[in-house]
Formats: sequence, structure tokens, C-alpha cells
Amino acid sequence: MTPDMLRRLATAMDAWLSVRDSMLVAALDTSVGVEGMLRISTKPRDPAVRDLITKTLSETLEDPSAPRRADTVRTACDILADIAGLKPAAERAGQQASIAYLLWAIDDPEALPMAFTALVNDPDVTLAAIVASAAVRGIKPESMR
Repeated sequence: MTPDMLRRLATAMDAWLSVRDSMLVAALDTSVGVEGMLRISTKPRDPAVRDLITKTLSETLEDPSAPRRADTVRTACDILADIAGLKPAAERAGQQASIAYLLWAIDDPEALPMAFTALVNDPDVTLAAIVASAAVRGIKPESMR
């Protein structure tokens, strides 16, 4: 991705949580694709979109057979890190929380430090608090148990 594309994505992620959600879902379920990401980003209240998000994120937590594509997740984390790198430290919490969630989903031990980093930058970022709470208590995605 070009720096201009990253800046545009950063702006969109800051403006709409649905853009963040589209990245999380696509990283965890590669069948979503670009069209699915666009649907999630632009129609977050659509019942089919809500079902897709719920299904994907629930499978991360509950389904022992849910596939984990570590390479796809790490690519998404790299993109999110590049986006965060374009911002001042105090404005990176959203991307850092997303990275923490994705790392937690593939049982990467860096999930907890990344969640704490996000919380230092913004103590109100809910996703980072969820990841930190799960990681501290030893809660892992079902397929990693």
C-alpha cells in the first residue's frame, strides 16, 4: 500500500469503526474479500453484515475448528502498524487495539503488550481492554486451547 492509501485508510478507520471491523473480519476470514470489506464498512447496520461480523468474531472465541491464517493476520497487523506509524503516539490506540486483538486471535504473546500500549495511549479504547483482560486471565481463542 502506498503512503497515500495508508493515510486514507487511517482517516476512514478514525471516522468509522465499521472500517476497523472490516479489517478484523477480513483478516480472520479470508473468504470475506474486498467486496465483503466494503459491505461491512459502508452498511454496518445491514442485518447480513451484522450476522457476518457476529459469526466471524464468535468463531474466534468459540469454534475449535475455526481456521487461523496467521500469515493473513500478520499482514493485516503490518498494515495496521504502518497506519499507526503515520500518527502521533497519542492517536495510535485504535490501530494498536486492532493489532492486539488479531495477535490474541492467533495466540501470539505480543497481544498483551500491544493491548497495554493501546491503553496507555487511550485508556478508553474498549477493544484493547477486552484483549488485555482476556490475556491476563489466560483466556484464549477456543481453537488455541
